[in-house]
Amino acid sequence: RGLAKRGGNNSRSLWIVFGVLLVTLLYSYNVWRLAFLSEDSRQEPWFQRKSGPQADDAFPGLIPAPPTIPLTIASKNWRGSQWEEDRRDWVDDEPCSREASSMGCSTRGRSGGVTTRGQGDAMDLADSSALAAEEAVEARAELDDVCKTTFNRDALPEEEKKLLVFSAPPPLNSLPASMKSWDSALRGRGRLVVFANDRETRRVCKENKIPLVCIENVDEGLPRVDKMFERMHDLQPEGVVGFVNSDITVQNFDPMIEYIDTLKGVQIKQVRPVELYEPFEETGYSSDYWFLAVNRLDVSHSGVVHSHDLGGYDFWAWNTRLGGAPFLPIDIPPFRFPYAIYDNWILDMSIQTGLRNVIDATAILDIFHHEHKRVSDSTTWYDALLKGVTGVYMNRYFGFHEPRKSTSAGSSSDFRGLHHVWTLGTSEDAPFFASKDVAGNFVTQRRKYWSTYSEKQLKAEGCVGPFAEPSGCKTKEAILKGTRRAEHETSLIPLVDNNAQSKIETAAALSWRYTLEEQLKIHATEDGFVMLVGVNFSYRDHLMNFMCSLERVGMSDHLIIAAFDEDMYRWGVRFGLPIYKPQFSIDLDEWLGNQGGGGEYGSTRFRRITKLKSRAVLEILNAGYSVVWSDVDITWFVHPFDALAGFMKREGGIAIQSNAPYVANPDKEARPHKTVDLVVSAEPTGECRFNSGLYVAPNNPLVRAAFEEIIAHAANSQVSEQPSFDAILCARETSTRLSASCTYKPGNGVSEATRNELGAQFSTATLHVEVLDRFRYPNGAVLIGDDNENVYTAGKERFEEYSGAPLFLAHNNWIKGEDLKKKRQQDAGWWFIDSRHSCEFLKEEQADLYLV
Repeated sequence: RGLAKRGGNNSRSLWIVFGVLLVTLLYSYNVWRLAFLSEDSRQEPWFQRKSGPQADDAFPGLIPAPPTIPLTIASKNWRGSQWEEDRRDWVDDEPCSREASSMGCSTRGRSGGVTTRGQGDAMDLADSSALAAEEAVEARAELDDVCKTTFNRDALPEEEKKLLVFSAPPPLNSLPASMKSWDSALRGRGRLVVFANDRETRRVCKENKIPLVCIENVDEGLPRVDKMFERMHDLQPEGVVGFVNSDITVQNFDPMIEYIDTLKGVQIKQVRPVELYEPFEETGYSSDYWFLAVNRLDVSHSGVVHSHDLGGYDFWAWNTRLGGAPFLPIDIPPFRFPYAIYDNWILDMSIQTGLRNVIDATAILDIFHHEHKRVSDSTTWYDALLKGVTGVYMNRYFGFHEPRKSTSAGSSSDFRGLHHVWTLGTSEDAPFFASKDVAGNFVTQRRKYWSTYSEKQLKAEGCVGPFAEPSGCKTKEAILKGTRRAEHETSLIPLVDNNAQSKIETAAALSWRYTLEEQLKIHATEDGFVMLVGVNFSYRDHLMNFMCSLERVGMSDHLIIAAFDEDMYRWGVRFGLPIYKPQFSIDLDEWLGNQGGGGEYGSTRFRRITKLKSRAVLEILNAGYSVVWSDVDITWFVHPFDALAGFMKREGGIAIQSNAPYVANPDKEARPHKTVDLVVSAEPTGECRFNSGLYVAPNNPLVRAAFEEIIAHAANSQVSEQPSFDAILCARETSTRLSASCTYKPGNGVSEATRNELGAQFSTATLHVEVLDRFRYPNGAVLIGDDNENVYTAGKERFEEYSGAPLFLAHNNWIKGEDLKKKRQQDAGWWFIDSRHSCEFLKEEQADLYLV
C-alpha cells in the first residue's frame, strides 16, 4: 500500500509478495531438510564444512557435491521401513540380524534420543584428544624410539664383506674396551655388527660407526638365539660369519684370519658320533663346510689368567655360500641370550648331525674374559637356575628336550631323536682340532673319540682300549646319569604341564613370569595402563604380525597377551612372548565347545571366543590396572599410547572405535570387500555400531560396572560380544545416545562389590562413552574418494589426503576369512613377518653413513 501511495504500480507489489513467498519456501525446505535428512549425513564433514575458499581443502575428495545440495543418500531413505527390512549390517564381520536386534542391537535409548553432537563437552573432548594425540606423536618422533637396522652389506668395502662378526651386548652407555678390540681387529678385513634394539645402544653404535641389526627379543628384553643365527646366516650369503660375546677381548686376530684362509675349498671327510666315548664314525661324505669354536682364557678379579674349564665357548664362526648348506639341519630353539646352555646345545647338535666339520680352534686364537656376576647376582648359571629365573629355566628345558619336543615343522624327522648330552657341547669334544706343526703351518686333525677327555685320559679311566673296565666306564655312566637327571629336573613348563616335581621345577614355578600378576608388574605404565590382546593358537600369525607392527612404531613394551587356549599359552611361553593364562570362572574347553582350532566364522566357538575378550579386560581392571584393548588385525601407524593419549586417563570414560560404515560417494557401489554386502553411511554410534576390537577402559568403578554388565549380557546372547557393548552402553532407556558419544548409567547387572564401591553415587553416576574419529581410527568400511576406497585399497598417504586427518591405524575387518585378511594386509604392504615369524624391522634410509 505504501508503494501505491508513492506512485508505485501493482506489478511491483506482486514481485515483492512473490519474493516473500520464495524466502518462506526456502526456509521451510531447510527446516524439513534438517529434520529428515539422515543423521549420518548431517554429522559427516561435508555437512559441517563452512562455505568459503578454505572449505574445499578441509576434506578433499570426500564428497564432490556442494553442501547445499541434498545428496542421493537422503533420497535412498536408508532409514525407511523397506531398507531396514532388507539391510544386513556387519558387526565384527558378523551380521547384526533380527536375533541380534532382539538382544539389544536395535533398542534405542529414549532419554534424549539420537541427536547431533553439539559444540559442548563431547566436542571439546574429541578436539582435545586429537590434539593430545598429535602432540604425543610429534614428541615421540624426537625420541628416536623406533629401532632401525643400519647394517647394509652392499655399502661395505669388498674386503670387509668377506667376514662379519656379530655381537649382542647388554644395553650400552658407551662402547666397552672388549668391543673396541674387535672393531679395531676387524676393520679393513671384516666388520663388527651389533644386535640391539634399545635407544642408547643404537646411539653408541652410531657414534662409533658400528652397523646395527634390530632383533626379536623375548619378554625379558633379551635377544632370541634362533633369530640371531637366522639373521647372521641370511645377512652373510657368501663368506664367513662369526659371533663373539660382548665381554670377550681379542688382542691379535691375525692367526684366525690366516687359518680361515687355509680352509677355503678343502674337503674334509665328515664324521659324526655314534655313542659316548666311542670312535667317531665316517659318514662316507666329504664337505668344505665347517664350524669353528674357540674357548676362552679367564681373567680373575685379581688378574690371574687360566684356561676356562667350565664348558662353553665364546667365539665361533662358520662359512656360507649362496644357496649352500644351512647352519643346522634342525631348527634352533628360541633360547634366551645370553642365558646358559644355548651354546652347548648348538655345538653338540652341530657335532651330532655331522652336517658341518666342527673344529676346535682354541689353539689358534687367544680371547680373554674378565670375571663378572651373571643374572640375578648369581655367580653361576646353575645358581640362577636354583633361584628359579624363568629364562634360565626355559633354556635348560630347551637344552635337554630339543629337538625331541620341538613344535616346529622345520626340525627334520631324521634328527628328532637327538638330545643334548650333559657336559658336552664344548670345543673339547669337537671331532676336529686345529694347531700348528713344528714348521709353523696350520694343520687340522681328527680326534678319535666322542668325549671331552683325550684318548690318554680315557685309557687312564679304563673307558677305552684293551684295559677297559668290563663293568663299564664310571665317568661315562656319570655323564649319562647326569643327562637323565637334567632331563627330569626340567621335564615340564609351569602352568602348562603337570605339577612341578623337582626342586628346580618348583623354583621356576614360584618365580614364573608368565602370569597375569607378573606381566602387569613388568609391563604396565607408570599410570597403570597396559595394551591387551587376546588370541587362540590359530591366530598366532596375526599376533606375530601385530607385534612386529608395534616394533615398527616404537612400542616394545606395555603389551600383554591373554592366551585363550592351552596351545597358545605353551607356544607363547616357548617363544618368550609377554603372555599369561586368564583365570576365568569358566572351563575354557566346556565354554568353547571342546573343539580345536579357532572356530569357523559364525560358529558357536568363534562367537564364544570373542566373548573372552571382555572377561580378560575385567580381570585386569579388577587387578587395579587400566586397559587399552586392540584386536591383532589392527595395524598401527603410530605408537598406540600416543594415538590414544587424550583418552588414557584413570578417571576418564570409555573410548571405543566405531564399526559404522562411511560412504563418500553414495552414487557408486560401496562394498568394503567382496565377501561382505553393500553398505551405506551410518552414524558412528548408530545401532550396533560399536567395534569391540579397539577401546580404552580406564580402571574406575563405573568402567568396571559397565564391563560386568557387558559380560553378563553377552553370556545370554547367541551372537558375538560386540552387540552387548551397544546394548549396555547406549541402548537402555537410561542411556543418552548422541551422534559420536553415549552416556552409560549402571544397571542391575553390576556386582554387589562394585555397587558398594560406588555407594550413594550408584543411582546418579554416569560414564561418558566416546566414539573414536573414523578418519583417524578407521574400520574396514570407511570408504573415501570418488571410488569409495577403504584404507587398504587407498593406502595410508592417499587416505590421509582424502580425509585431511592423520591416520593412526587400519582395522582389517569388514572382510570374511582369515586367509583373505592376511592377503589384504600383504597387498597393502602391512604384513611384516615371513613364514618363520621373523619381523621386518625398519631400515635406516642412510645406513651407509654409519658404515664409512
